[in-house]
Amino acid sequence: MKGCLKIIMYVFLGLVALVVVAGLLRNSDPNPSSERQTESNTSGIVSTSSLEQADSESTQLLPTDTSTPTSEPTATPIPTATPEPIVIKGTGDSIQDFSKWLGPAIVHVVGNPSQRHFAVIPYDSNGNRTNSIVNTTDYYDGTNLLDFEQNEQTTRLEIKSEGDWAIEILPLANARTIEIPGTIEGNGDEVLLLIGNSPDIANISGNASARHFAVITYGNGRRLGSIVNTTEPYEGQVLIDRRAEVLQVTAEGGWSISIAAAQ
Repeated sequence: MKGCLKIIMYVFLGLVALVVVAGLLRNSDPNPSSERQTESNTSGIVSTSSLEQADSESTQLLPTDTSTPTSEPTATPIPTATPEPIVIKGTGDSIQDFSKWLGPAIVHVVGNPSQRHFAVIPYDSNGNRTNSIVNTTDYYDGTNLLDFEQNEQTTRLEIKSEGDWAIEILPLANARTIEIPGTIEGNGDEVLLLIGNSPDIANISGNASARHFAVITYGNGRRLGSIVNTTEPYEGQVLIDRRAEVLQVTAEGGWSISIAAAQ
């Protein structure tokens, strides 16, 4: 009898043990490796998202260059100084050397109060005569053109005189101007600058004393031509080259010039 009870007890304990083991197996994860893989993948996704967020935040924190580009500095043009007049005074015959600016000028000459022979002759650095400024036996007070033509550069004046004289060399810009259309009057030798419109027709009168009377046009760095050249009293209408920039009037007495504009 005791032997049967022991057998029944052992069987009961065995069943209890089986039940416990079955419960443990039922509560355990049937696929632990899958869970670990999922955790690994989830961890990777979080890590990538974190990097993108960090990169975005880093980009937002970088300073934005809002400065205005600085332009290159522009050199300030140096103004061209107006040449100073050259003044020469003397008595009797004289040779005067001087150095003037390059380009045209006007020469104002006063002399020959004794009304003898009076001449002023210009020369370049090679000793070549460039023109004749004055040649008269009368008292003289007039203005003439100097070094207008290309390659002319006067460096010496020869004065022939029997008395006092004075010479002033000035920039061409110091000459009187005539605005076209317009009228100007004068007396004796004079240089005139043409400004405004291009010239066309000129009405000229002068030389009442029937001496030498001439009007010469200059432009484009050269002499263009003579529009009046007479020893008789003059009143007439002439054409002016439209390239004309300067008029040289040679006269002994009063004159008048009216210039119409080209259409």
